[in-house]
Amino acid sequence: MNPLTWLRRLEWQKHRISEYGQVIEQLIFPGEPNISPSLTIAPPVSVDKLSEEGASIRLLPAVIARGKSLLTEHLAWIQAEDHEGTHGR
Repeated sequence: MNPLTWLRRLEWQKHRISEYGQVIEQLIFPGEPNISPSLTIAPPVSVDKLSEEGASIRLLPAVIARGKSLLTEHLAWIQAEDHEGTHGR
């Protein structure tokens, strides 16, 4: 996080300062930003399978659990790629 955001207390003010900083950086140093997005897609799942996992008629807890699990896998993959030095290249 940009140290200038420490000057503000409200979250929207911190975001605004950070956005301005990013725009100014792009103006001073034009070109491609040094980012490499990563995307992980979970396999499809049926409503019946979610019902089994949720153990009730409410499917949201099962969907949230699957999302958390996928995020954990994705972050582990990114960490492994960074450790090997291949992420973002």
